Amino acid sequence: MAKIKTSALVADIKGTVGGNVFASNKGGNYVRRYKKPTNANTAKQQVVRDLFGNMAGLWRGLTETQRESWIQGAVNFPYQDTLGETRIYSGQQLFNKLNNNLVQAILPSIQTCPIPQSFPSIDIVLVSNITLANVLSLVIAFDGFSTVPTGFELVIQSTTSVSAGVSSPQQGLFKKIITHGGDAATSDLNIITDYDSTFGLLITGDTIFIQVFLVNLISGEASSRVFVKSQRVAT
Repeated sequence: MAKIKTSALVADIKGTVGGNVFASNKGGNYVRRYKKPTNANTAKQQVVRDLFGNMAGLWRGLTETQRESWIQGAVNFPYQDTLGETRIYSGQQLFNKLNNNLVQAILPSIQTCPIPQSFPSIDIVLVSNITLANVLSLVIAFDGFSTVPTGFELVIQSTTSVSAGVSSPQQGLFKKIITHGGDAATSDLNIITDYDSTFGLLITGDTIFIQVFLVNLISGEASSRVFVKSQRVAT
């Protein structure tokens, strides 16, 4: 893996060019040879492929007026790419993104492009690490209130056991373990049973991350994600 230094001519570079992958990490910019990933056809990959296939079918099933609403409405949902540049989704990309969020929250899909909604702030506090008493307690607050706001669904995700030295896990490691609807209390959530049923039992010393975000029931937009680190301890 070779490192690169940018200049006034090239401020940043990411992506694949001529068999080389340009990227960056905490150590700076670097380039490596592209290696085609293997197709393991895992259960998770099959779920993702089925999801994309279902979304493509839903898009084709829209009326022309519905599709046009997504094409015209996409300008209201700008995003930043890996270089920090502001971009606009295509109509189908936005349709897929918002409806995928609704799938995560176990909510019905939407056919017409919505209007962007606002979100409350989210704070998450780890009350108790996993103990022999089988407790993993969280307090989650939304604008200071410990109940899921009306009009939103709370999605709680987690990773399986990761290295204790990891401080910022990749998004691909997170998997949904439970959701909670509007007005559900979030002042003392013990999620260990939901974790165990998704990933299996942890042993002493195992480290995991728990991540939470809100999905708006009307628009399908997802809030920023907030995570906290936990570990199974012996007491």
